Amino acid sequence: MDAIDRVIGNALKDVAQGGFRIKLIARNSARYRIFNGCLRRFGDAADKSFALMSAPVQSPLFTPKQGQYLAFIYAYTRVLGRPPAEADIQRHFKVTPPTVHQMLITLERTGLIRRKPGVARSIELLVPPESLPVLR
Repeated sequence: MDAIDRVIGNALKDVAQGGFRIKLIARNSARYRIFNGCLRRFGDAADKSFALMSAPVQSPLFTPKQGQYLAFIYAYTRVLGRPPAEADIQRHFKVTPPTVHQMLITLERTGLIRRKPGVARSIELLVPPESLPVLR
């Protein structure tokens, strides 16, 4: 068993214990060759805690368009002190009412916002503001 297999094995144990996510690297890819070169350079990474493989992967939780909707909701709430209505979002993005409604349903379904049924302007962001993109 070579070093890469041991590192992947240890990373998979970390995943099972801590819920970390990793990407498996195809052996014929350039990433594998670079990664394998790093292993040779730093020695036997399987015996050490190899920070690259055991650190949580930071991937975007939302698409760029969803990020813009979230950034608008955050900015609107921050400036005016209350969440936007669907009509406010519609005017800003120049889209149809069904488009806004469907996006809010999608954001709610993915756990990025929370709404109270039957209550107007009840959108609550569940994403930290630091992870939001700049509003365009």
